[in-house]
Amino acid sequence: EKTNKLLNETQQKFQDLINERRKLIENDVIKENLSNLDEFEDGIRNLNEILDKLRIYYNPVLFERVEKEIISMWYNVLISNKTLMGKERKAILAWVIYYPMVYNNLNVSIQRISSITDTFIGDIYSYNFRLKDIFKGTTFE
Repeated sequence: EKTNKLLNETQQKFQDLINERRKLIENDVIKENLSNLDEFEDGIRNLNEILDKLRIYYNPVLFERVEKEIISMWYNVLISNKTLMGKERKAILAWVIYYPMVYNNLNVSIQRISSITDTFIGDIYSYNFRLKDIFKGTTFE
C-alpha cells in the first residue's frame, strides 16, 4: 500500500510537471501568434494607406474591384511568408499592387508605386522573382 501511495504521488507530480510545461508552451504559442497577428495587421494597414494614395487617380468602381484583388494577394503573401521584412517585404508589396493594376488596364508605373511605397526601383526589380515563387501553382500565377 505504501508503494501504491508513492507511485500515485509520483504520477501526480509527473502529471503536474507535464501540465506546467504544457501551459508554458501554450503561452509561447499564444505570444507568437499575437506577434504574427500584429505584423499581419500592420501589413494590411500599410497596404490600405498606399491604396488610399493611389485611389484618387482612378475610376472608383474599377479601382475597388482591383483593390480587392490586391488585398487578397497581399493577404496570401503575409499568411504564407511570415518572415518577410525590410526591402524584400516592401518590394513584394509593390509588385502585389502593380500586377493586378496592370492586368486590369489601370495606367500605373512601377515608378509611381516605388514613390508611394518609398522603395527603390532597383530593390523592387531585384525581388520580382520572389513574388513568382510565392504564387507558383496558385490562381495568382
